[in-house]
Amino acid sequence: MGLDRAVSFAGFVGNDLPPTMAATDAFVVPSIYEPFGMVALEAASAGAPLAVAATGGLAEIVEPGVTGVTFPARDPDRLAAAVSRQLSDRISARRMAVRAQAMIAERYTWAGIAARTAAAYAGPFPAPPAARLSADGAPVRPVVPPGNLLTPA
Repeated sequence: MGLDRAVSFAGFVGNDLPPTMAATDAFVVPSIYEPFGMVALEAASAGAPLAVAATGGLAEIVEPGVTGVTFPARDPDRLAAAVSRQLSDRISARRMAVRAQAMIAERYTWAGIAARTAAAYAGPFPAPPAARLSADGAPVRPVVPPGNLLTPA
């Protein structure tokens, strides 16, 4: 396709991964589904401009036009447009990369994650829902359809 002058497929880069990511003009994650988006977090942490599919965890990481650009998964035309945007407006791309890097430092440090986890376990915990009662005061049992794993054998 003649992309060898415009695209580099670096292969395994080992310890050089963060500087390689930082040197990119657009770090593209075209996943169909991405449960968390660790590679996008790593790229943002390195300072790479992001273009990611708006799916799964990627959609939670990248705020369109603020910390990167997004495109619908499985949409090659919109993917091309997102990458083109990052490549054609390098000032905006770098501005978004700086914001993404700051967002990573704010939300995704181990200290911050540990503090939020500890706070979740410390409570306060919501009150359990009130038991539903029938007209005669007996608890209403949920209906479990046959074949459900919760149905007793």
